[in-house]
Amino acid sequence: MEFDIEKFRAIYPQFSTISDEALEFMWENALFLSGIAEDSRIPVDRKENLLFMLVCHLATLSLRGTAGALASATEGSVSASFTTLQGKGDDADWYNLTSCGSVYWQTIKKYRFGGLWFKGRKTIP
Repeated sequence: MEFDIEKFRAIYPQFSTISDEALEFMWENALFLSGIAEDSRIPVDRKENLLFMLVCHLATLSLRGTAGALASATEGSVSASFTTLQGKGDDADWYNLTSCGSVYWQTIKKYRFGGLWFKGRKTIP
């Protein structure tokens, strides 16, 4: 899949300070992280949108630095505290660090899990 950087910048103008090369690198990482390009269960017309959300997530983390999710903030004498990843064994914590990541995580929910398995039952003649 090709990265349409103009389309991405039109949708997410807040990343105008990030170079084209850096966004291309994030696109390549998004392809690798998601496996979306090869996933035949995801409709072709949805793949670019999902990858854009993931690039938005990576770009937001890049601009924000290594801080976790905002836990609290104070206006007087400006203070903020951040949470760290809890390590529950799933990726939800990492994706929920940004709004783009959270939307991405919810959108791919139906594609994250394997197919349906039905337990068979023996019948006795």
